[in-house]
Parts: sequence; structure tokens; C-alpha cells
Amino acid sequence: SDVCSSDLFYGELCGWTAGSNPLPDGRIYHPLMAGGEAIGAAVEMHAGAPPHLPSYWMPYFAVTDTAASFATAIEAGGRELLAPVPFAHGSLAIVADPHGAVLGLMEMREG
Repeated sequence: SDVCSSDLFYGELCGWTAGSNPLPDGRIYHPLMAGGEAIGAAVEMHAGAPPHLPSYWMPYFAVTDTAASFATAIEAGGRELLAPVPFAHGSLAIVADPHGAVLGLMEMREG
């Protein structure tokens, strides 16, 4: 997928701006901003993704406690895809809802 052209499309559509931060694996992380606030991000698909896999969105929901939100999701019938893990700006987890839709849970650290 061409994240840069998506940045332009959604920037025009929604008024977002996108940044560009390199990831350790060589891909680029594109934080999406609206009114000076981070509202999302986009990243190129991993090189290991099957070539026939289409582009897709995976929403991340801001939570105040990743581990507690993850536990609640699992108890409600969700399926673990990635247990809570720390990352440079906080922690995140990925779950599938009972119907298979995938979503992320993200707790951002202050500062």
C-alpha cells in the first residue's frame, strides 16, 4: 500500500496532517494530526504480508489502562492477537472482537 498517497487523500478528506518517523524495521510510521492533536497513525504493511492482502484500517482506541481494557475485551468474548506490550510512548494490545474485527487498545504515556 502507498501510505503517502493515503496521507494526502485523508488529509484532504478530513483535514489531517501526517508526520513521518522511521521505525527500526525500515518502515515509516505516519502519525496523523488534527488541530495539533494526535488522532491516529498509519504505517506501511510489513514486508512479510502476503502480496494479495489489500490495504486495510485497524482502529486503535485510547484507553487509560491497556492491561485492564485488554482483560475486559477478552472477558467480553474478544480474542487475543497481541497481549499488552510496552512501546516507546506507552503500551498497546490488539484483539479481535467476537465477529473477528481487529482493533488496538493504546495507552499513551504523558510527555
